[in-house]
Amino acid sequence: YIEEPNTFDTWKLIYHEAKEILDDLQTRNAITSYEWIGDQDAQSYEELQINNEADVRQGKYRAQLKYKEDVIIDIAVNKSTGEVSISAQNN
Repeated sequence: YIEEPNTFDTWKLIYHEAKEILDDLQTRNAITSYEWIGDQDAQSYEELQINNEADVRQGKYRAQLKYKEDVIIDIAVNKSTGEVSISAQNN
């Protein structure tokens, strides 16, 4: 999605593709449950929960994936640099 516009529609596409993979992992008992925290349902900058308007306008998008209640994976995409970073933490 680096080449795609950093828009609300692209975020929804990212979410649906990730959801398909995560649902499959859950079906195969590879993970027990998960929560995707992103702005895939936002329709305006005022509705952003994870991102902010300034970062989005610079080509940055961020989402979080929580699973097993205590593992958080933070996913950040920077369209302007082409950089994707993924970090994990245990709570």
